[in-house]
Amino acid sequence: MRPQDLGPGGIWGSGFGVQDDLGVQDFGVQGAFLGRPPRALSEAGQERERRRRGQELAKLREWRRDEERRRAAEERRRDRAEERAARQRVREKIERDKAERAQRVRLPDGRALTQSFRAREPLAAVRLFVELHRGPGGSGGPG
Repeated sequence: MRPQDLGPGGIWGSGFGVQDDLGVQDFGVQGAFLGRPPRALSEAGQERERRRRGQELAKLREWRRDEERRRAAEERRRDRAEERAARQRVREKIERDKAERAQRVRLPDGRALTQSFRAREPLAAVRLFVELHRGPGGSGGPG
């Protein structure tokens, strides 16, 4: 329900200066825009008009609540999507770090050697690589 769907006079029925708890104020200017003075209503007419205004205000309140719910739901969807994307970025970084860590060999003197080894390659291949690239005067066991 949109405010323009509330009918002629919309939320501004024919009362004067009545304000509801949502801050919607009814100034009773419906007839003033047409250049005619407000007409006097019978008691039954006034009651019908009061009910109509009450229904319009109820429709407006309902519309506002629905809009607020839609906005809140959309915000929750955006937040969830952002959280999923952030988690995915963290997972990818962890995988990159794992892959990078698996390719480094740190020597006892603090230097790091980097080389790619296949997952099924024997540890002897890694040891041979380290011994070949350790450099002169390297320490670290028999050799």
